[in-house]
Amino acid sequence: MIAPPDAVLSQLASANTPSNPNESSFVFLSDGADAFVARMALASKAETSIDVQYYIWHNDVTGNLLVNELIKSAERGVRVRILVDDINFSSANDDALALLASYPTVSVRVFNPFNRKVDKVSQMVLRFGDITRRMHNKSFVVDGQVSILGGRNIGDEYFGANSQLEFADLDVLSIGPIVADVSSVYDLYWNNPLAYPIELLRPKMFDKQYIDKKREELFDFALEQQNSVYGDKVRASNFLKQLLEQKLSFFSGNVELIYDDPDKISSSRDQTELHLISKLAPKIHNIHKELLIITPYFVPKDKGLDFLLALEKKGVQVRVVTNSLASTDVSMVHAGYKNARKKLLKAGVELYEMKADPSALKMPNKTNFGSSRASLHAKTFAIDRETLFVGSLNVDPRSFTENTEMGMLIHSEEAAQILGEWFDSDLKQSVYTLSWDEQSGNIIWTDYNDGDVRKYSHDPDTSWLLRRWVDFLSLLPIKSQL
Repeated sequence: MIAPPDAVLSQLASANTPSNPNESSFVFLSDGADAFVARMALASKAETSIDVQYYIWHNDVTGNLLVNELIKSAERGVRVRILVDDINFSSANDDALALLASYPTVSVRVFNPFNRKVDKVSQMVLRFGDITRRMHNKSFVVDGQVSILGGRNIGDEYFGANSQLEFADLDVLSIGPIVADVSSVYDLYWNNPLAYPIELLRPKMFDKQYIDKKREELFDFALEQQNSVYGDKVRASNFLKQLLEQKLSFFSGNVELIYDDPDKISSSRDQTELHLISKLAPKIHNIHKELLIITPYFVPKDKGLDFLLALEKKGVQVRVVTNSLASTDVSMVHAGYKNARKKLLKAGVELYEMKADPSALKMPNKTNFGSSRASLHAKTFAIDRETLFVGSLNVDPRSFTENTEMGMLIHSEEAAQILGEWFDSDLKQSVYTLSWDEQSGNIIWTDYNDGDVRKYSHDPDTSWLLRRWVDFLSLLPIKSQL
């Protein structure tokens, strides 16, 4: 649903839409607090519709604050649609979704649900390859005028509210023609047979007394958070003021939305015409000079390895940033990546692994982390510093073949150059630089830290036991599921 011309977000879009009707305007959300404020601000100004689609939605501070804001919007008469993957299936989660759906203007659907009558763990084993295929998309569209798309799920670690862990991530807030495309893809997923109304999964609805009680608890929780440490952090964000006063510096350019068809989940893996990667491949094959990749999970299969090596052979500089073993949140994925390092390094591919130290870890235009541990979660790459991709796509078999993904291909030298400049100027302080030492026959990790150079002959900041565990995992035939 598109808001009328006099709506707040319609006026914001009108004021910032490029004069070229084929171009969109966009701004990067690299700071977690800004990314949270952006979603809350847009929801607070919604007048007609809010459509949200996420893989994970945690029951934590930011997850509940956003739910509270969506309910406030629904109480104003805004149509709210929530589409979530069922990866976090639990009876408590079902209750929360059913509570949301109890509001007249709120609809909730669950994608590719587990069977509620059978234990989830047993389904993961007995229906492996079926129920393990998930909707990994992340999008947020308000009034048909503004969208947010990128790598973040909904949860404290994505928005700078977790004192133990913070993900370095990237979203793009957009206005212009791309928003209609994001809305169309949302409808495609919403209307897919795998999107089940929560009422079918949890038939028992709540009575008004229980709904009112929970609503009051959520309202009180939101009030308490206003005086919390995170509340102070959110208030310190200048994003809301810049957005409403129309002082944000937007980039502009032609933007293509590239996505997996939702039928990918229920179809044969051989039906590659349904796959995002088949639409993206022609763009990548036209690289002439440089490919810059940032991905939390880097598990190139044989074809992917051959492609990267062929790029290097024809003179294209390939530079990849991924998580180190110390910073990754999924050590099993690291097992799938470690066996490719030697071949890539010997061929000339530059590999960098993010430090887990939040004081060193910065994304482009991002301040230092406030958590005790940081992990890379952004999924982006730049082609020849002319085109930039931002979305939910990891460089691993799960994203390519198993899950559904989506992302924006942004044709803007100005935007792509930001990533290039980060690689050139700020990267070394945030990462370990990997190299192949022919003399020892080992990988060397080099840490450049304010002029102090340290070298390691094994994954830095990890225990012997963790390294041996990853060695064992790397021997297993599980690469397609990583």
